[in-house]
Amino acid sequence: MTIACTDCGTLQDIPPLPWGAIAICPTCDNRLERTNGRSINGALACASATFVLLFPATSCR
Repeated sequence: MTIACTDCGTLQDIPPLPWGAIAICPTCDNRLERTNGRSINGALACASATFVLLFPATSCR
């Protein structure tokens, strides 16, 4: 995967990172990518909350 550093703009080609790993830009030592926090449980929680709050949001007139 190729990503650009937000600070210096250097393009970095990094392999898929294992869980909990951090990719750091070799030019400016900025954090590029972090692999924690992307779980199916988090996505399910957000989708469930959206579904539950959909009904009160659309019924208020």
